[in-house]
Order: sequence, then C-alpha cells, then structure tokens
Amino acid sequence: MTYNVFSGTLNPTHFTSDNSVANNLSSPVHINDIVSRAHKRALAIQHCFVSCDINIYFVPAYKVYVGPLVEHNSTLWSPSTLRDTDTL
Repeated sequence: MTYNVFSGTLNPTHFTSDNSVANNLSSPVHINDIVSRAHKRALAIQHCFVSCDINIYFVPAYKVYVGPLVEHNSTLWSPSTLRDTDTL
C-alpha cells in the first residue's frame, strides 16, 4: 500500500524512527534501542569515574542519566514477554 501526499508518494516502512515500535505493535525493536542507548550512557559514565568510589559518583550519575532513559514512558511500552523484561 502506498500513500500519495501532494505530488509525492510515501512507501510503508517496517518501523518508525520516532518511537521504534514495529508495525505489528511488538516492542523488541523499541526495547533493544533503549537498552543500547542506556548501555552506551552507562559506559560513558563508567569511563569518567574509573578511579573514584563507585557509590559516591557512579550511582548518582547513573540515576540521573541512565535511569530516566529506561523509565521514560515505561507504562506505554511495558514489556509483555519474559525476554523483553530480561533485556531491560
């Protein structure tokens, strides 16, 4: 199915880039994207505080920069399978 907008044609895609949810409304693509971004942020924070006490610097930075990324809109994209829950 294609859509015509003004003088152009839009072709369907398998997922959208704004929220990465697949067309069949399954969430693994979205969850994998969130986990990937959270892992990158956690590694960046860890590299900044290599020689410091982890409880003083890393944990608060993790709560500020990684936690909200994982928790944002979690009620909307709540994982429904055990695999998705384990991934998070």
